[in-house]
Amino acid sequence: MWKCLTMLLAAVLIGCASVPAVPMRPQPGLAAAAMPYADALRSVGIVRIRSPGGGAKVRLDTYYGAVYIAYPAGVPARAFEVELGDGRVAGQSDDFDAATYRAIFDALVPEAVRRTADNNAFEWARANPWN
Repeated sequence: MWKCLTMLLAAVLIGCASVPAVPMRPQPGLAAAAMPYADALRSVGIVRIRSPGGGAKVRLDTYYGAVYIAYPAGVPARAFEVELGDGRVAGQSDDFDAATYRAIFDALVPEAVRRTADNNAFEWARANPWN
């Protein structure tokens, strides 16, 4: 009895934890829209921005690890991913509208840079306790 109940509970939890990914395709326009913000993002070590859409938290992949920030209020919720390589920017999403993504980046980037800089300072101090 307990074994069956435990297995059922495990199946439910695993099913809830595995959310299907939003189908995305490369969007050169998204990469172009993110290009003006690339230097500011790279300056604090952000290498990837992932937004699952629906207003969920945005994940910023950095050299120190992941930083999560709230999706900016007042802009349409979109699922997208922007990858910042050395001298290149790649973007993918399920759709693209230049004005929408400009508004998203205008609202998202200042907070992303601020929060990542704070995280970097904390992680540096934690890694170097003698300073």
